[in-house]
Order: sequence, then structure tokens, then C-alpha cells
Amino acid sequence: MKKKIFNALLSIVLILCLFVLIVFRSTGSSGLWKTHLVLITPVSVSGDLVLHSLDSVNITGVVSSSSAFKELYPSFFPVTVYFSKEASSVYFTDKDKNCSLYYIPREFESQLRTAKKNSQFSFDFFLDTDQKIPPVSFISSLLIGIFLIIISKNKRIFLSLAFPSFIFAACFPELSLLPPIICLLYIAYYIQKKYGRKYILISFTSHTPVILLSLFTLILLLFAPINTLIFIPVLLCSSAAGFFLMHSFLLFVDNKKRFVPVLIFSSLFQKKEGKLLPLIFVPASLSIVLCIVFMLFYTGFSSERGGAVLPSPAKVSKDPSFSYESYEKCLEKSQEIPTLSHYVSDSWNSAVFPYIRVNSHVFDLHIPFKTTAGITRFSKNGSSIKSYYETLFTFDNTFIDSILKGIDNSNTAGIEQVLLGQNTFTPVEYKPVAGSTGSIKSLIILSISCMFFFMLMFISHRRTYSIKDHA
Repeated sequence: MKKKIFNALLSIVLILCLFVLIVFRSTGSSGLWKTHLVLITPVSVSGDLVLHSLDSVNITGVVSSSSAFKELYPSFFPVTVYFSKEASSVYFTDKDKNCSLYYIPREFESQLRTAKKNSQFSFDFFLDTDQKIPPVSFISSLLIGIFLIIISKNKRIFLSLAFPSFIFAACFPELSLLPPIICLLYIAYYIQKKYGRKYILISFTSHTPVILLSLFTLILLLFAPINTLIFIPVLLCSSAAGFFLMHSFLLFVDNKKRFVPVLIFSSLFQKKEGKLLPLIFVPASLSIVLCIVFMLFYTGFSSERGGAVLPSPAKVSKDPSFSYESYEKCLEKSQEIPTLSHYVSDSWNSAVFPYIRVNSHVFDLHIPFKTTAGITRFSKNGSSIKSYYETLFTFDNTFIDSILKGIDNSNTAGIEQVLLGQNTFTPVEYKPVAGSTGSIKSLIILSISCMFFFMLMFISHRRTYSIKDHA
């Protein structure tokens, strides 16, 4: 009775884990900006046509090159402007100026897709969220799994351990997750190989490939995306539940047999194992090499779309804030594209210009913390007149907040609202629309993983000959 309850609980755990992986799957790009979608059209499409078409389906709050721009300085101010209308125009075209960009609040995504589906617009367009990651990771892991299941003796044990990994690869297709999935598949292969033999745990503690695979998996998971890393325990739980369910089933089958052989690790078994070792890592190495080639040449779009390189937020600290520290870091990392930090600097320079000396450094981009500006006032004290300095402005977090509140409360839609939606001062850089498929981080992880599996092939080859020598 207890076994039935235990197996029922394991079945529930397995189903729930697989359900969680499927429901919370990641099927493509979530877009470049947190609060806005980027609508991309050929540069030949008239801006008035795009805005009129969006307005016809009740899409409002669109930020475009024709949106009203708040000039921070009167034209007669001899001040360097960092966040000017001309400088911020880079947000409305791609790097090669082949496409026009429009920023649309995310709440209108369903209306936009419905209009596109029903061909309500007379122009062609696509969104930054249209990028779908191809199932390269799933196909690679599936092919490796098929190879391993063919050479496995305990195929049911291997399948019970590996099946959740296939589901995970299908639900989270990021290429940076392929190497840890492959490692888990090979660990499952070694478990099935030694299943049913005595002293399995002892053999694993001295089994070099298993130790290296386990350590390398842990290292790779340290660099996995946070939004995916939380599902790794779910994957491991589902694999464990599947294994114990299959183990219980095999025990039930064995109990009906009159004779069940007990397997041991003989020298003959080790010789047979050694002959196969150098070959089993060949599919892993080849699949990762092919994925690297795929990353280097794949764009994800047709030729006219694949070249779109757009202004995009760079990665920032995981603790978003509009503090002076994040303002300063944003300026340090910013290059050719003006950011919200530039807007704040312009706001400060505009505010303090009437109150500073003509020869002062009013054009500074980087404003030191606690910088002050004010005027000299005079007061009569008896028969004498004394002067004193009155501080009118202090560049601190309070001043920064006042500028950002002004943006938030503005009645006009500008690129500042898009930048404000990032919830921190964010450096902006050019990125390809299909950047989610071929990031530098993924390329590095795949390259290191490729070298790792080649190293395992070499170690296995050496182990084969050492087994022969001791035989």
C-alpha cells in the first residue's frame, strides 16, 4: 500500500514538473524594451501613413521621429546639448538607415497583431518580438538522445531520465543551455549503463567522465539566464521522479521472474566499456560545432530584415534604480547614442545656466555628485550690508527624481518615456534584431563546451588503452 502511495506521489510530481516547464516555456524574444514594442518598417514607408494606420485601430502613445520634442534650452543659450532632437533621432532608424522605427506601448500588442493578421495596414512591418528562436537546441539534444538510447542496454531507464531533458530543450531553446542539457543526457547514459549492478555509487566516485560532466554542468549553470535557471530544479525533480517510477516498474517486473541475475563489474565488462568510450562523445562535439556555425551565419530573418541593427538597451545591474551611481555608470558605458543620463545632464545645465559665471564649465556632461548652483544675496544688518550665498540647485538623487517625474507626468510621448520604462539609467548600443540567437556569451559557452567534449574524447581514448594495458 505504501509503495502505491509513493508511486502515485511520484507520478503527480512528474506531471506537475512537466506541466510547469511547458506552461512557462520561452518560445522567442520578449522584445528589446520593457514598456514598448518596436515596430519596424522599410524607410520608404511614409511616417504619416504608419501613424494614421495605427490611429485607425486606436493605438495611441506612439513614439516616432515626428513626436513632439521638448527643447530644454532656448535657441539663444550658448550651451552644448547632449540630448538634442538631432542626437536622439538615432532611435528612429536602424544603424544602416534602411528601416524606420516606431515605439508602441506594450498594451497594444494584441491589437497590433490582430490588425496585421487581418491585413488592415497597407504597408509591411514586423516587431522586435517576432524573432523566434529556432529549435536547434531541441533537435541537437534529440539526435544525441537517439544515439545514446540506441547504444544503451537499459533503454527504459535512460528514457525515464532523459525525457524531461528533451521537454526542457523544447521549452527553453536558448543555445547557451544546450551544453548542460547534453551533459545531463550523458550522465543519464552512464546511470543506465551501471543500473542493476552493485556498488554503483562507489564506481561513480572514481569514474572520470561522470565527475567531469557533473562539475562542468554546475559551472555552466552559473552562467545560465536567471529566468531559466529557476527551472533547472524542476527539470532535475522530473528526471528523478521518472527514474524512480521506472525503477519501481522494473522491480515489479523482476519480482515475477524466477531468476534475476546480479551484474558485477568484471574485467570483461570494463574492456567492452572502454572500446566504446572514445566514440560516444563524437555526436556531442559535432552538434556543438554545427551550432557554432549556425550562430555565425544565421540571422533569423530574410535578407531585408536580417540586417536590422537597432538601438537597444545594454545589460545593466540586476538591482534597477535611478540613483546617482547608476547615472554615473550609464555615462561611463555610453558611446554614440544619447541616454537618459544625457537628458538629466542637459536638464541640470539648462536649470543652472542663468546662475553661474560665464567662464564656468556649464557644458559638462558628467555632473559631480552634490554639485550646487545658486546666487549671491545681500541683507542689511544694522548699518552694514552683508552678502550670503543661497543654494538654488543641488545635483543629487532628489534633483534626478524631479527630472524623471517631469518625464513621467508629461502629456507628450517622447523617447524619454521609452528610456524611463527601463527603471534604471541604461546605456544604449546597437544590437541585431536576431541577437537572442547569437549572443557573444552563447558563442563563448558553446566554444568552451566543444573543447570540453573533445577533451573527454581524449581522456576516454587514454582510458581505453590503460584498460588494455592492465588487462
